[in-house]
Amino acid sequence: MADEWTDTSTTSRSVEEYARVVSRMAVAHILGRGAGFESVQTGAANAMVDVMATYIRRIGKEAQDLAEHAGRTKPQATDILLALEDMVPNPVQFTDLVQAFKDFHQKYENNFSFPREMPRFPGKKAKRKHGDLNEDIIGRRETDQPAYAPSFAPPLPHRHTYSQERHIVVEKEQDPKKIRINLLKQKSEVHESLHNLVDYKSKVATPASVVEPIWQPHLGRHDSHSTSNAFVRQPSLKQGPDHLQDVYKPPAAPFRPMINKPKRKVIEPVNTKSEENNNLPKEDKILAGTYHDGDSE
Repeated sequence: MADEWTDTSTTSRSVEEYARVVSRMAVAHILGRGAGFESVQTGAANAMVDVMATYIRRIGKEAQDLAEHAGRTKPQATDILLALEDMVPNPVQFTDLVQAFKDFHQKYENNFSFPREMPRFPGKKAKRKHGDLNEDIIGRRETDQPAYAPSFAPPLPHRHTYSQERHIVVEKEQDPKKIRINLLKQKSEVHESLHNLVDYKSKVATPASVVEPIWQPHLGRHDSHSTSNAFVRQPSLKQGPDHLQDVYKPPAAPFRPMINKPKRKVIEPVNTKSEENNNLPKEDKILAGTYHDGDSE
């Protein structure tokens, strides 16, 4: 069974299938060497493989959860030991594991490994030699579709673009004279293309612009001002230099008539009572209440 995985051409099998084959070999080895069975039915072996796979997945999941809880991305040996202690209903202690390994070493004299060497998955690919390659397939486009391709699929590109048989290395020109000749040739091709484009543009006649008439129902057939309705008639503009306004001319100031406003006459008030009061004698001023200290007699 292990010989199926020794060939490197069979590395396309899935990891699940590989793990199941290895688990079946481990179960058969434990039943034959450890328990003393000589044969086992296929259904019983598959059931024990499923139980062992479930147990291992559960330990791995618990260890991954403990590692993430501790801030790590990958579990360590301590995480696996803690996961074994959390297994329900039969937790496994570290001392139990050490004692079990000691018993196995004493019983089987350190010879409890697989009788055959297990290959690693995935296997290493053998390097191909350049002499084994077919040079005709390089740079050739495949026209025949493979059997698994549907009928509506587009044709495959060149094989060297997706094939892993060989890494194509494009050899560049090293001669400076040939490089200059190639550049001049490319430049002449560009100039020739531009000249052809100009000649083609000159030969093609420019189409004349045709102004389509606009239907205006409010206008007459021959005269645009023949309608009698003044509200829908087009405004008639007088053409001439007198009616053209200069856009750069500032606006004229509005007309303001000059009005001569009458001047107000200043009228000086004359207080006759104060003059009469000054002419009164002192006794009359005292009686009238208009006498103040300092007034002249």
